[in-house]
Amino acid sequence: HAYMEFLQSAHTCDVCFKELPGESFCEPCGGCHVVVCKNCLIQSCKNRVDSGLTTVMKCVNCDNILSDIMLSRFLPTELFNRYTHLIEESQLDSIPGMVYCPRPGCNQRTVSDPKENLAVCSACSLPFCKLCRQVYHGTGPCPALQKVWSFQSGDLRIVSEPTSKAWSERRDSA
Repeated sequence: HAYMEFLQSAHTCDVCFKELPGESFCEPCGGCHVVVCKNCLIQSCKNRVDSGLTTVMKCVNCDNILSDIMLSRFLPTELFNRYTHLIEESQLDSIPGMVYCPRPGCNQRTVSDPKENLAVCSACSLPFCKLCRQVYHGTGPCPALQKVWSFQSGDLRIVSEPTSKAWSERRDSA
């Protein structure tokens, strides 16, 4: 009965402050009971999807997670499908050992042993090192993670350093 009354009267959106008929609003999230029009919810969700913030959709006012059922009722089909696709991609990328093939034009997602540096692309069969993303160079230390040292006139110094993005050790500035 109360919901029917809500639908039949005008309300002000707590986000855009427009006065709109009740049927222009989403159902409250349950946490904060903020009244948000469908357009504001759609724009908020679109901004999150476009910026890649896809872990979950939350209320525009609080941290309550909006259910997929509720989102499917209010979001345009294309936006909802993009959102669910990005969620699925994010979940796949979080699997331990999940890597992407470094071969130009391939970029296939591949699952590998998280304890090993070797990965083999499931699409093009390229064996590659997960640390330096180059063709696999064997079980020895990855060249991308080694410093090249030189001993000259009694001083031990760095001649060159790896250039791989995977290398994260910083040279001490002395």
